[in-house]
Amino acid sequence: MIFRGLSQKARLLFTRFLLLAFIAVIAVWQLSPAQPQLVQQESNYAIHIRQKFNQSSFYPLTQIPSTNLYKPIGDWVGRLILPTKQQLQDGLDWVWMEVQYAPPTAQHLVGNIVRLEWKKNQDLLAFAKVVTRDINFTSEVIKSQKQGNIHPFRLNGVRQVGFLRSLAGANPDDNVIVALDSTAIIDATKEKSILQIEREPVLASGRFYGLVKIVKPIKSSEKSILFSNAKQDSDYFLVQHYNANSNKFDGLQETIRIPQQVHR
Repeated sequence: MIFRGLSQKARLLFTRFLLLAFIAVIAVWQLSPAQPQLVQQESNYAIHIRQKFNQSSFYPLTQIPSTNLYKPIGDWVGRLILPTKQQLQDGLDWVWMEVQYAPPTAQHLVGNIVRLEWKKNQDLLAFAKVVTRDINFTSEVIKSQKQGNIHPFRLNGVRQVGFLRSLAGANPDDNVIVALDSTAIIDATKEKSILQIEREPVLASGRFYGLVKIVKPIKSSEKSILFSNAKQDSDYFLVQHYNANSNKFDGLQETIRIPQQVHR
């Protein structure tokens, strides 16, 4: 209707304008160089870490299971924390650690941040020196990272990275859990206590372990009574604990959750 209301001259100018605009769009599309887009693929780590049961904070530090049924995986258990960029410049091999489990004599440190370092032993220091390396990503590593593979990008460009810092910076977040043995407390009265170790930390996925036999999965009808937010049939199981006195799985029965991972 608008086009019909225009004069013949106006219609001619309008038609030429549309024709020129169309030609310009075609020219730009043809002459523009192809830009291959490198899409960054989401990693399995990114998918898993969104699930709360894969987060260390999901498990309260004050919640201690029965010592008759569960044992700590080490004398000490903690979450490693990579020092700040400024602190990483010192070239030393120490990290921060959130204490998640401690011996009875050091229960006051549970939940606190301490400094974790090697004991002042010549053999240990020599070992630490041998495995110390400068970290500089190559183009291949950067490409691999964009494809969804996990690399310690927080350590990229850092000089003199030792064993402890390589562990603490292995993941994109500070969520590496380790167990420690033969650890001494040094200067525990200071603002930041110092833990010195003489053995390598052991990677762990939790603070306690138990020995059980799976009796049966808990079905949805049973589970809805026990857990109001239960979603998956395969999450909860009835188990029976091992009895050290009888050497059989005839101990206490309880319901536990074995979370199911979500895959892309």
